[in-house]
Amino acid sequence: MKKILCFTLLLFSYLYGNGQCPQFLVIQSQQQIDDFASNYPNCTELTDPLIINGHNSDIVDLSGLNQISKIKSHFRITYTDLVNFDGLGSIQFVGQAALLDISDNPLLTSISNFSGPLGYFGLTVFNNPKLESLNPLSGLTDMNYLKIIGNDNLENLSGLENIQAHNEVVISSNDHLTSLEGLEGVSGPLSDHLRILSNNTLQSLSGLDNLEGVYKDLQIEGNAVLQDISALANIDPTTVGHWIVKDNLELEECSVLCEYLNIDGLATIENNLTGCNSEQEVEASCLLNVPDFNIDSLYSIFPNPASTKIKIVTKGMGFAGASIYSASGKKVLSTPKTSIDISNFSEGVYFVEITDAQASIVKKIVKK
Repeated sequence: MKKILCFTLLLFSYLYGNGQCPQFLVIQSQQQIDDFASNYPNCTELTDPLIINGHNSDIVDLSGLNQISKIKSHFRITYTDLVNFDGLGSIQFVGQAALLDISDNPLLTSISNFSGPLGYFGLTVFNNPKLESLNPLSGLTDMNYLKIIGNDNLENLSGLENIQAHNEVVISSNDHLTSLEGLEGVSGPLSDHLRILSNNTLQSLSGLDNLEGVYKDLQIEGNAVLQDISALANIDPTTVGHWIVKDNLELEECSVLCEYLNIDGLATIENNLTGCNSEQEVEASCLLNVPDFNIDSLYSIFPNPASTKIKIVTKGMGFAGASIYSASGKKVLSTPKTSIDISNFSEGVYFVEITDAQASIVKKIVKK
């Protein structure tokens, strides 16, 4: 009898402590929020999903949920007329299977504090055109994916510094985003994709300096004023499945791709500025950026500009030959001679790669 009584008390305690929370709650009206405390008076920790979907409803205030302090599962706030999350209180995610989705809230300007790991799932902040800051997310840590998309009023990603994403990062269509500062915690390697897409005022990728690898697509596309992608220099090129750099209309410096192209990595490079407008252009720039090992004291080329012949003059003994490349990166001539006839070349810029016993060095010439 005592065992039965103890079991009954334990069961009652469990049901009273945990059964007061809904198992899977979808809130679709302000009234449901306002009635939450009376319907679930002892519910402070949710173990099952909470979905707030305000489509065609009147949800404007989350104060009725302020007793909730912990969530173990999914939390979605979508299609509401909320201006802020005032009254919600601070939410801590616990466990390894949580998700936070803040999407399609056209009037939302600020959010409340969230912390903890999201584990197997991740964070989505999508289509909140008036949202001003992600700083209240500074307590979030470990997660699989991070997606910040279509938040036109965000200027930076401050608040995400502690996030360690392991699978996928997507930063897309945030019209006033000028930098990626805030992503310093993303070191990877990412097992899936990195996509930086259509951020119309993004000028550099500063913030991704600690990223070490991306095993599938690394896509930098459609960023109208992007000029600097050097923050990706720490990526191990052997990890990247496909590097895509296209439709970045002010991007002309892509030397960060040199090592990747040198190992014949799969690349799509197009519709950027000259210098980064094709795989061949980037390879030509890579040649030009090879250290010249005090070229002025060892080699010189004259005349330059030239119309018929050029002469490579060397003060050393290790000259092995020269190759000439067009501005597009196409090899047009190779020779072991120091006197080179260029009379049949079209006018324009060429790169002369001089090979000696120690290194290959590159000089630019002009055919007139």
